[in-house]
Amino acid sequence: MRQSAVAVFLALFLTATAASAGVQNGLGLGMGVDRGMKSGTHYTMNLRLRAISVTPLEFEFTYLAGRGLAMNLNLYLLHTKWVKWHFIDPGVYLAVGTGMINNPELKRAYDLSFGTGLEVKTWRNIVVYANARWYLPDPAATLKEAKRRGQEAGNANQNFGSGIDSAMNFAKDTYLGALKDWHLTVGAMWFF
Repeated sequence: MRQSAVAVFLALFLTATAASAGVQNGLGLGMGVDRGMKSGTHYTMNLRLRAISVTPLEFEFTYLAGRGLAMNLNLYLLHTKWVKWHFIDPGVYLAVGTGMINNPELKRAYDLSFGTGLEVKTWRNIVVYANARWYLPDPAATLKEAKRRGQEAGNANQNFGSGIDSAMNFAKDTYLGALKDWHLTVGAMWFF
C-alpha cells in the first residue's frame, strides 16, 4: 500500500512536469517546527520539487523528526514574485519512527493528509512558510476497527443496534479527533 501511494504521487507530479526541460526554483530544502494542537511539537525537514513556470503543482516531502514522512502534492492558487499560496495539498503520511501523529491506538499503515500553506520570499531564494495540515487515519483501517468494536458491543449486549452505535461512534470520534488535532508548521526554505 505504501509503495502504491508513493507511485501515484510521483506519477502525478512527473506527468504534470514532463513538458518542462528547465525547472524554475526546482529544488527547495528547509527546516521548521510543527505544532499539533493535541499531539505536541515536532521538528521538520522539508524537500520540495516544483516547476511553477510549467505547472501549479509542487511535490513536497516532510520528515517529522522521530515520527514519520509526509508526502503532499501542493496546488498553487496564488503565485507572485514574493508570495505563494497553495491549497488542498492532498497527501499521505507514513509512520517511520514512534508512530502515527494522532489516534495511535488505531493500527494502520498510513494517514491521508490535506492542508494549505503560504510562503513569502524574503531574500534571494530564501522563503519563510507556514502550513496548516490535517492527518486523517486510513479509512479502511478505521472501518475495520469500527466493525470489530461494533461486533464486540453487539455481542456483549445481545443487541445489534448497540453494535452499530458503537461502530459509528468510534469512526466519528476518530475523525473528529483528527480534525481537531490540526498541525501548524512554520519554517524557512532555500530554493536552488
